[in-house]
Amino acid sequence: MKIAITAYVDDHPDNKFIDECNLMTFSGRELDERFTFVIYAHPNTVNYIDRYKNIKVIPYKVPKKKYYDDYKFAKSLVFVHDEPEHLYEYDYICKTDTDVMLSPNMNNFPFKENIIYTGKGYYTFNAKMVEDYKIAAITWGYPEYKRIGDMHSTIISSTKNVIDIMKMSDELCEKMYYGWHDDGIWGYSFFRGQVGSNSGVCSMYATEIVVSSMYKKENILITNKIDSGSDWETDYNKIYHYHCYHHDFVYSKFQSKYGAYLNLDYREGNTSADYCLNVYLKRKNLGISDPSLFNKPKFNLIKLPIGYYGKPVVKYNYNKRDDIK
Repeated sequence: MKIAITAYVDDHPDNKFIDECNLMTFSGRELDERFTFVIYAHPNTVNYIDRYKNIKVIPYKVPKKKYYDDYKFAKSLVFVHDEPEHLYEYDYICKTDTDVMLSPNMNNFPFKENIIYTGKGYYTFNAKMVEDYKIAAITWGYPEYKRIGDMHSTIISSTKNVIDIMKMSDELCEKMYYGWHDDGIWGYSFFRGQVGSNSGVCSMYATEIVVSSMYKKENILITNKIDSGSDWETDYNKIYHYHCYHHDFVYSKFQSKYGAYLNLDYREGNTSADYCLNVYLKRKNLGISDPSLFNKPKFNLIKLPIGYYGKPVVKYNYNKRDDIK
């Protein structure tokens, strides 16, 4: 069995996507020989992405299209189906983002050919939004839609399934993103932000509609063992894959960039938060003590945003998450 963990690394002035990618691949250093990181990388980032024996880097340019300029999150959909030939040799794909980490428990992931695994999303807050999903699905060509649940950005399945899902999701996302109104005010109760904005989770909306419409319910598994919070207290041995969400709790991708963790010692705990923090600390410290191991030894730091706390913070969420399944 061959498994590709794949993500797109975009160019950015402060190199944040490069640093996220290098932390992601470093977190996967204990994965067994079945796994390969297949990293699609903007040409400006290629030379800065770390190389280990289980990393392949594909220089890649997103197609020239206003949609991908307006809604940059869509870049996480297009690369898979735009140049799929780099993935054909693998039996399974884990399509994910760069701001994630892998647990050693990923070696025990229950891959099954006919199952689509997706992380659990958290974006439907009331009955009106559920009803609006049905309206949106029908409006944009998916009358078969039967809601299963909020889905996050990571999809794990057979190679054909993932490529097909990303193609359909990308096409639907473009329609949904621009919606009905020229002024960018999107209909109904969804949060997406203005046209031309990075805000919102339109790509997740599209993927949920595609998966729920085109595949049998019994073949879809939504689990919070994928896209688990990097700030949760959950035992990291129970988790496969972490997502660094938009928060300031340990482990926070923002606080790491602000320098909050530079002088911390390794944590002895076995929580998800401790595991993710320790991955960061080990990679940071090795970049200092043995820089020859890496193409970009040091992580970039950025200034605190205006009006922030006044200084970087180290604080825990203490989110016990008893609903892991």
